[in-house]
Amino acid sequence: MNEVIIKDNWLPNDLCNFLYNNFLYQTPHLYGHTSNDAIVGKERTSEDLQHFFYKHEFDQNNTMTNFLCFKLLSDYFKNDRVRILRVYINIQHKGQNGDFHTDDGTTTVLWFPCPTNSNGGYFEYKKNNVDLETVKIPYVQNRLIMFPAYFPHQGLAFTDGTPRISLAFKIQR
Repeated sequence: MNEVIIKDNWLPNDLCNFLYNNFLYQTPHLYGHTSNDAIVGKERTSEDLQHFFYKHEFDQNNTMTNFLCFKLLSDYFKNDRVRILRVYINIQHKGQNGDFHTDDGTTTVLWFPCPTNSNGGYFEYKKNNVDLETVKIPYVQNRLIMFPAYFPHQGLAFTDGTPRISLAFKIQR
């Protein structure tokens, strides 16, 4: 895979809304996750706080996680030998932006459960570490984005204070 695939309306609307509410209000969020390797393991300064956000790592034996993995695999990886390495959500509040990074595995899939918001929240990527051109994809509710894990990418928080949630699947092909 050398391209970005975007699929809108991946899940039925009622399931999308259920998951949005579940992730936001029923799922514990642990603060302190970052995509900035330069500040991992060092003492945090007030300037570093903008690089941290909330995360929840899902147990792959969870029924809902199993269903979402099954759906993703059956929709996009029917004849491939793949392994899902991890499934988790990132939750960002105003000012909690990600930093450009690459992922483990070979393919990353993101799904956006929050209502569409025109106040930022972009997913940004570069096709490689040398390419200076950044591609911005708007955050749209129920949008699925699939891309090579080696593409440098980041998620930006909404600027109006609304929480931004992304569900991430890390895949090894």
